[in-house]
Amino acid sequence: MLKSQPYKLKNTIQNYKWGTMGKNAFIPKLLNIKADKDKPYAELWMGAHPKAPSQILIDGKEHDLNEIIRQYPGEMLGSKVSKRFSGTLPFLFKVLSANEALSIQVHPSKRQAKALHKKDPINYSDPNQKLEIAIALDSLTALIGFKPLKQITKMLKDYPEIRDFIGANVRSISVKRNNFKEMFTRLVKKSLSDPGELNMVIQNLSNRISKKKTKTEVEKYFIALHKKYDNDIGLLILFFLNLAHLKRGEAIFTKPGIPHAYLKGNILECMSNSDNVIRAGLTPKYKDMKNLLKVLTFELGSPKVSKGFRKGNSVVYKTDAKEFVIQIFNSSNKALNFENQTGPRILLILNGAVKISFNGEGELKSEKFIKGNSVFLPSILSKFKITTEKSWSFVLVSVP
Repeated sequence: MLKSQPYKLKNTIQNYKWGTMGKNAFIPKLLNIKADKDKPYAELWMGAHPKAPSQILIDGKEHDLNEIIRQYPGEMLGSKVSKRFSGTLPFLFKVLSANEALSIQVHPSKRQAKALHKKDPINYSDPNQKLEIAIALDSLTALIGFKPLKQITKMLKDYPEIRDFIGANVRSISVKRNNFKEMFTRLVKKSLSDPGELNMVIQNLSNRISKKKTKTEVEKYFIALHKKYDNDIGLLILFFLNLAHLKRGEAIFTKPGIPHAYLKGNILECMSNSDNVIRAGLTPKYKDMKNLLKVLTFELGSPKVSKGFRKGNSVVYKTDAKEFVIQIFNSSNKALNFENQTGPRILLILNGAVKISFNGEGELKSEKFIKGNSVFLPSILSKFKITTEKSWSFVLVSVP
């Protein structure tokens, strides 16, 4: 029988090349571990995704979190969540730390994910959609969605190399929104059918921009990324996307079908329990351009940045996602009482220390957790109290 108590998690660190390294590595600082100077620390995964499930400590022994959920779905998830999400934890929670650009990518909807997984399980490892939110821990620079129509039109006038490559009629694009989809499709298809011309266009664009005394921020990224990615189509897609700057506490929610790429920053990221990615560019990895065109929604407009909303001692980040909601609690001298809580929750301590008090086996118990600790709070732990020491902050992810 599973006890009604908080459980400490041990999580996987993903060492992707774009992660921060050495003294700048954010994740080792958070976890209070020594950073290997030659190893990038990109992501910390907290959840039950089969690719890297967290280990849950029960009576001093480590167990796969997904295995314990399979054994005790009602106790861990609660009956409603277990039924709605087929006995699985519906979210994957991460700390992401980027020193370099991630690939430009798109995530599929539920229907699309099922079809992709069935047809190509190697590249699409699960049948789940991927909605995600990114919350800046310090700052985040990112590419998010296609620019508004007027900015697309101006971009094509400013960069005739791109306009001529795709044979774009700027006047028609500014009049008819549907023409953008046709134009972007031509860009993708021509890059595949004529890589030689793509390479020439990128080189000509690089030569012209390099000679400019004053460069825009996007142009600076283009020059830097060209040195790394040579003739990658992402170097042209870059100009079609919004460049967003998020300050601490600001968030961006990304729906399926929206192209995006994180360029630099440390963030909290929560998503549907999926690792499905359709890469569009800025990567040496597999780019599935055929399915990219099927999954893109071709929405145009500026990204919507959220600061969340205040609720008691926390800031709540609510989205369209049915799988997760995030609350960030910051310094307060008051004890925090949680009652009638149901469903699975993961708590991550960002600063300071907290003590969780609860009724266990007929008596009041408490456990202390410090910065970097992550804790799984099962559904059967419906009532508990959190008290703190000095300055502190923690994140609580739950199912709405």
